[in-house]
Amino acid sequence: MFKNLSKNQKSTLIVFIILIVFGIALGIATRLSYSRLSLNEEAYNDAKLSFTPQYANETDENIMGYSVEGAKYELENICDYIFEIRCLDVEHCFETTKYNVEVLKTVKGDIDESGKNIVIYHGSFFCENSDNSMVFYNIDYSIPLKPGKSYLVFVNKMNYTDVYQDTLESNEYYLEVFVCHPVSYALDEIQSTYIDIERDKAFSSLEDKSYICFSQEALDHINQFTTEMIEYYDSK
Repeated sequence: MFKNLSKNQKSTLIVFIILIVFGIALGIATRLSYSRLSLNEEAYNDAKLSFTPQYANETDENIMGYSVEGAKYELENICDYIFEIRCLDVEHCFETTKYNVEVLKTVKGDIDESGKNIVIYHGSFFCENSDNSMVFYNIDYSIPLKPGKSYLVFVNKMNYTDVYQDTLESNEYYLEVFVCHPVSYALDEIQSTYIDIERDKAFSSLEDKSYICFSQEALDHINQFTTEMIEYYDSK
C-alpha cells in the first residue's frame, strides 16, 4: 500500500506519523512530570499550615466581634441556600475541595434538597510546593468538612447553563468565601481546643477542630456563637 502512494502522500504520511509519536511522547513526559504526592492521602495529613502570627491575631479579633444578629444579616443576604447536611466524602481538586453530601434539611432556598445528595465546593485547598511538600491554604474561617460529620452550611448554587446542568447527577453548590463569618457550623460536637500556632504545624492537628481560632477566649466565643446559630436555624 505504501508503495502505491505518491511522493507528496508519503511525505504527508511520514509527517503525520511523526506528529503522533511526538504527541504520545509528550503525553508520557507530561504524565511523568506530575508528582504522585497528591494521590497519597498521608500527604494531606502532613501538609504544612500557612497561618502566621498576624493572621492569628486578626482572626481572633474578628471572632470576638461575632454576633448571631450580625451573622444572620450577612449570611442570609449573601447566601441563597441554607442546608443541614452530612458529609459523605471529600475529594481534593485543583484549588478547591469537593464534598459529596446528603441534605438532612433544607432551611432556606427555592429548591428543596432534603433527602437528596448534592455536591458542595469549598475554596480552601491544598497546594504542592516545589520541594514536593503540601501546604494547606484556608480561604474562609471554616476548616474543611469531615466525612461522617453533620453541618449547618450557607451556600450558593453554581451558575451552570441548563445544558451542562442536565448532564449532572445532582445540583452543585459552593460555600461562600467573601463573608466575615463562618459558612459551616458543626452540628455534632463542640470544639475543645484552639490552634496553637507554635505547636500545630501540620494539617493533621486540625482533625478535632471545626473553626480557625488561636486563643481560649476566641474559642469560647465561637463555641457560644455556634450554639446560638444552630439553635436559631434548627427552629426554622
